Formats: sequence, C-alpha cells, structure tokens
Amino acid sequence: MFYSTTQLILFAERVVFIILLSVLLYLAYKFVGIGLNTIFAHRRHEKHIDILISVTKSTFLYLAFFIIIVTILQQMGIDLTAILASAGILGLAVSFGAQSLVKDVISGIFIILENQFTIGEEVLIVNSGKDAKGKVESINLRTTILKDNAGVLYIIPNGGITHVANYSRTKK
Repeated sequence: MFYSTTQLILFAERVVFIILLSVLLYLAYKFVGIGLNTIFAHRRHEKHIDILISVTKSTFLYLAFFIIIVTILQQMGIDLTAILASAGILGLAVSFGAQSLVKDVISGIFIILENQFTIGEEVLIVNSGKDAKGKVESINLRTTILKDNAGVLYIIPNGGITHVANYSRTKK
C-alpha cells in the first residue's frame, strides 16, 4: 500500500493546518487569560473576580477543544452534518432532563456576578427550607460548599438557594 506524492503532500498540509490551528487557539487562550487579568487587575482582591476569570477561561478552553476536534474530524474527511444535527437533537433532549442543572448553573452565575458571598465568608444559606450555616469553602457554577464549626461539609445546589445571610458583611 503505497501513497502517491500528491496524497502525502495533502496529508502533510492537513497535519500542519491542525497543528497551526491548535497553536493559534492555545495562544488565544493565553491572551484571554492575560486580557482578563489586565482588565480586572484593579479588582483582583475581590475573590469573585478570580472565580469569574476561572470560569471564563475554562469556557474558552472547552470551546477551543471543540473547535480542534471538529477541525480534525473535517480534515479526516468525516461529514459532520449528521453528527452535529444529532448532537443538537440530543442536546435538546438532555436539556429537558437537565433543567435543575441549568437552574443551578444560572443561579451560580448570578451568585458570582452579584458577589452575594465569596470564599472564606461566614454565611447562612436557606436551601429549600433547610438552613446551612458555615464558612464558604468553594463556589462553582453548580454548587456552593460550606463547612460549619463542627467540620460538617454542606454541598448545596445553587438553584435551591432561596435566602442568604452573610455574617461577614454586617455593618458595624
């Protein structure tokens, strides 16, 4: 099984294109990180800014991986029309089943953007009628993690949070 010179050149061009695209997306990812750090440099002392930067960089990284994978499949000659259409239908079906996940993520975005509480603060969170009081250990888009004085760890879905009392920001 021998390949002609034309086929080898075409294959080499595709490989070089994929490598260049990967390097370009990596550099774009680094520039996004540098740009976000520069834009928010004067607000770096606010912990929710670090969380926002981290979430933005992660989203950009996942998007870059998706672009690279789609490009590799296209360069291999795979028709992606049916795959992407199926993925769209599957995404619609999953979205109906994942409504609580979407609610958690949207609530998490607003918790971070509105700076309702941040890591290290003492809070009381009412979650579907149940109270959890403790120090905020972690905040991500889906959950908030608290640790109380006894060392009990509470993992609270952001979509269920109805009220928050922040004891670290009381006025004196």
